[in-house]
Amino acid sequence: MKVSEAISRLRNLIKVVREDAFITDRFIYSMIMKVSKPLLRKEALQVNIYKNSTLFKEIHYFELVDVGSVESKCFNFESHCVIKRSKEKLPKITNIDLGPIIRYVGSLDMSVALTRTSLLEYKNKKKMSTFKYNKTHYYWIADDYLYIPEVDWEACRLEAMFEESFDDGRCSDTDDEDSPQCKPEQEREMPIPDYMLDDIEQKVFTEIVTANKILSINPINDRQTDILKNII
Repeated sequence: MKVSEAISRLRNLIKVVREDAFITDRFIYSMIMKVSKPLLRKEALQVNIYKNSTLFKEIHYFELVDVGSVESKCFNFESHCVIKRSKEKLPKITNIDLGPIIRYVGSLDMSVALTRTSLLEYKNKKKMSTFKYNKTHYYWIADDYLYIPEVDWEACRLEAMFEESFDDGRCSDTDDEDSPQCKPEQEREMPIPDYMLDDIEQKVFTEIVTANKILSINPINDRQTDILKNII
């Protein structure tokens, strides 16, 4: 389902026909994503969500650059350790307490799949005497950048549950009008399985109605604004 369709369904449900200071499209979308996280976590634990290919989008060519000498020193790796970093920050990926929902990071031809780790875990692995026999390739995410050690790739392939487009939303002269770059955010597909939407809608409906009741009793004061921020 498209973002615009999900928002419209909720607007009809709560019978809000115009935006106000709080009931904006952005507010509704943020509520949808907030209440979906526990449901997505359950699906991720059961590995069900990774079987649904329609929820994931691919970046077929995510450019990599060499990590600079200053950055290498921060990692405290020996000088011969090769580290690549994504040239651009990652688009926003749906994140649960288990981490970002990523289906694949690896080589462009998909012959080498990488395993997610952290910088600290990777440094500890390298200290082990058996690491030289380790054939697993790793990646980690730091400050919204993707890091890949011990590869000489110019780019990698990435498949994840994205919450935003891969660019700034503008079309180039060579883009087809149906390409993802040319579609507004509202026309993106929701990164949520359709079978979860009824449950999510009911949860969002309850929270938004609660927020509206708070405002209707005594419109906007500092305490109520804080309450609304906590709801969001």
